[in-house]
Amino acid sequence: MADRFGRKVMYVVDLSIMTAFALISAFSSSVPMLMASRFFLGMGIGGDYPVSSTLMSEYSGIRHRGGKLVSMVFAMQGFGLLLGAMVGVLSVAFLPLGVAWRVMLGGQGGRYRLRP
Repeated sequence: MADRFGRKVMYVVDLSIMTAFALISAFSSSVPMLMASRFFLGMGIGGDYPVSSTLMSEYSGIRHRGGKLVSMVFAMQGFGLLLGAMVGVLSVAFLPLGVAWRVMLGGQGGRYRLRP
């Protein structure tokens, strides 16, 4: 799809999908809604891997194309994993569990309860 519609357009679509379904999962009111939103979030993440590295290599200068900037794209995945773990540990330690899981999934508030 990125080759057909353009990498930049698909990257914006991809980021929109990830943002929307992360927020939907954080404010889910039922287990099926949570499962569906996490599924579509995963589809967005799966689309992000090939598009982000290709887009970075396409827009980087010849001097940095092969290594520096593309390596930084993949290094950010590691930083994201560390940040996610830190948010999870701090959320569970300092927030009620009804709120902590929502913070971990990208939202805030405990107004809605997840019902199994």
